[in-house]
Amino acid sequence: MAVHLLGTSALAAEGNLYGQTTLNGDCSRRPLLLVASLHNFDGIS
Repeated sequence: MAVHLLGTSALAAEGNLYGQTTLNGDCSRRPLLLVASLHNFDGIS
């Protein structure tokens, strides 16, 4: 029973994250990609 509840809450959280990224679109992802690329460049240099 606990495993089923845990799986259901995980699916709900994943659906919520997917809904947020869909609503925000690329605007919410581009800053994250920019930060990731800056961190990678900083690590290389």
